[in-house]
Amino acid sequence: VVDAELQIGQASESVSVEASAPLLQTADATVGTVINNQQIENLPLNGRDYLQLAALSSGTIPSVAGVTNGVTGTPVGVSIGGQVGTAAAFLLDGIDNNSQTILPTHGNQKEVIKPSVDAIQEFKVVTNGYSAEFGRSSSGVISVSIKSGTNQLHGTAYEFLRNDALDAKNYFATSKSPYKRNDFGASAGGPVIHNKLFIFGDFELARARQSSIQVDTVPTLAER
Repeated sequence: VVDAELQIGQASESVSVEASAPLLQTADATVGTVINNQQIENLPLNGRDYLQLAALSSGTIPSVAGVTNGVTGTPVGVSIGGQVGTAAAFLLDGIDNNSQTILPTHGNQKEVIKPSVDAIQEFKVVTNGYSAEFGRSSSGVISVSIKSGTNQLHGTAYEFLRNDALDAKNYFATSKSPYKRNDFGASAGGPVIHNKLFIFGDFELARARQSSIQVDTVPTLAER
């Protein structure tokens, strides 16, 4: 006879919660893409223009102007559905953010206020079938959501530097063109009254000092 003793084990409990996006949006026919904060912070941007990430949405390409600040083909926005960049509508925290006068002095930019990359929580590019509540656009809508303060103090500080000391010389030039660009700023947010009132703010400043070299072919004395 073998008396086997069984010990009482520890009670354990596990809760598993799973969620997935619906395969079909039945509430409306809106087609769009949300670019979240992690993508905005981690993906490379030239010139810290968040609109470059709008190209992650289908049916969009960077929009260029004919001549902006003396440079031909300068990116100034996003083209949705093959239309010009100025045909898109912009919302900033649900508020209209569209310039009523698109002029070269404004950089041909439709946005009145272009938020800093560090101030954006996320933005959505709506390309097709958007609700009539948006309106004022024949191509699409770009809705930007700004960060807010939380119960924890958080912030960023940065500077991006480009300098002619790190650049190569133009092939036809005898010397380097002076070029110095500093893009710096900071953002901070936190509580004013715990769980009730919060604050968030940011600033960004870009300074550029540069010259350009233009090479032309002119007729010789005999040709003239």
